[in-house]
Parts: sequence; C-alpha cells; structure tokens
Amino acid sequence: MIPEMTIAGYAVPVILTIIMALIYKFIPVISDRYKALITIGVAVVLAVVSMAYNVAEAITAKIVIEHVLGGIILGASAIGVYEGARTFLNPRS
Repeated sequence: MIPEMTIAGYAVPVILTIIMALIYKFIPVISDRYKALITIGVAVVLAVVSMAYNVAEAITAKIVIEHVLGGIILGASAIGVYEGARTFLNPRS
C-alpha cells in the first residue's frame, strides 16, 4: 500500500530552509563550512522532538532510528533547497 503524501511532507524542508536562511542572515559569524551540519543537526533534533510528541506507542529503538534518519533526510533536503535557491538568486557568470 502506498502511503498518503500530504502537503506538509513537501512543505517541511522549505520551512526549515527559510528558518535556517534567516538564522544565517542574522548570525553572519557562522562559517559556510558548518551551515550544512547545523541544518542537519537542527532537523534531527526537530525529528526527535516530533517523535516524543507524536508517538502514542512505546518508544523503541526502531522508532528512534526511523525518526533520526528522517531528520537527516529532512536536513539534507533543506540544504538542497537552500543551495538551489541561492544558486538561482545569485548565478555565477
């Protein structure tokens, strides 16, 4: 059975990208080298918080691993959206 996709599944990386872009704009001392790692870290933390908030059943290692991996994927997709938008808005000649 194919899981139902919702608009939230597509909107979360965009929202995370906007939030992280605002943070990077107002805190310019963060090196470009660490921005991707910080974004992935924030996404993993958000996924674990979501797990603790939404899981009605007992929290098992499988559920924790699924949420941590989902956070890594969310962070990576947010980085892709950020880099794509940055490249589109500031094209190199």
